[in-house]
Amino acid sequence: SLVGALAGYEVPLTAVQLLWVNMIMDTFAALALATERPTDVLLQRRPFGKDAFLIRPVMWRFIIGQSIFQLIILFCLLFAGEYMFAVKPQSTEHYTIIFNTFVFMQLFNEINARKVCGERNVFDGFFTNKLFLSIVAGTAGSQVLIVMFFGAFASTTPIGYVAWLASIGFGAASLPWAFMISFYPVDLEHGQIPLNEDLQRDNSGASGSPAQAISTAWGEKKVNENLSST
Repeated sequence: SLVGALAGYEVPLTAVQLLWVNMIMDTFAALALATERPTDVLLQRRPFGKDAFLIRPVMWRFIIGQSIFQLIILFCLLFAGEYMFAVKPQSTEHYTIIFNTFVFMQLFNEINARKVCGERNVFDGFFTNKLFLSIVAGTAGSQVLIVMFFGAFASTTPIGYVAWLASIGFGAASLPWAFMISFYPVDLEHGQIPLNEDLQRDNSGASGSPAQAISTAWGEKKVNENLSST
């Protein structure tokens, strides 16, 4: 919206459209991602220290990579959309295509956001989470209704099947893009508590995950401290 206004265009996304996008990105996405059940893989990861940053390098890779992808697609639609879809420039149909594409990019990006610790298979356990599937399907269905039937309220207009396929295709392209940027090297263990020599020595004969080793050693340490104090 800012770049479009600076370039002399009308604001591509209205206040109602931005509100809907924020609901998808914040409320619905948070609800969907919060339903993800923990897996045994979490026990194989060392815990994070109290001074670790909330947004780690692997998350910055995901955020910056997806931002670049979305900006490129949206700028192409804004400045060349009339040639790509044979629509009148800066028309309601033109801006509806931009809005629709933006929404579907957020929708597919919710699938990418299921795995933010360096995993490359974002569909692992995807079809077993019925609530997540329901939220994604409900959001997609609501978007269809907004575009096709709520034009007066949302400043949209019905678009053709080619524009629909393009919008969904651009959104789905974020999946292979996320897979490709996952190969950009970053520190996947940034902020994690290391297994120092004392912990390794105390748990040299113990089996289990790094998290379990730290937890066991820490518990034994606290018990010894309590015994010595009494």
